[in-house]
Amino acid sequence: MPAAALFDVDGTLLDTSYWHTVAWTEALGQFGHTPATARIHGAIGMGGDQLLDHLLGEDHDRDQDEAISAAHQALFARFWPRLRAFDSAGGLLRELKRRGWTITLASSASARDLQVMHACWTPTTRSTMPPAPATSRPASPPPTSWCAPAAVRP
Repeated sequence: MPAAALFDVDGTLLDTSYWHTVAWTEALGQFGHTPATARIHGAIGMGGDQLLDHLLGEDHDRDQDEAISAAHQALFARFWPRLRAFDSAGGLLRELKRRGWTITLASSASARDLQVMHACWTPTTRSTMPPAPATSRPASPPPTSWCAPAAVRP
């Protein structure tokens, strides 16, 4: 059986959790919500709808959800120039490719964010990865994550 690895991109291979925390804190604040930043940080990794339910309660007024999420997207975009891969992430992907593994990347991030994240890698590491998708897919139930096998050959 061929070896394969599945990796989440946003927050696992790329150091994005802090920036998402700041963007969600500011987006929520624009709509009068002030959960503790530590609570927001602990919710990073959830899809946006799950995050809002977790932070605002499942019975919160959902009329603002789309606008809050759009504000998060706009605020997160400010940090795109600061996004970086974790120090060992590129080396790990290159080593797996060298060993002939099939690499699959997954994320519930928007297609726009994935394209930016894809550009964070060095050209050598990008060669081990599939291209970022051209269109966004919804991330809520069931989770529809971007999942594409990388063109990895031994």
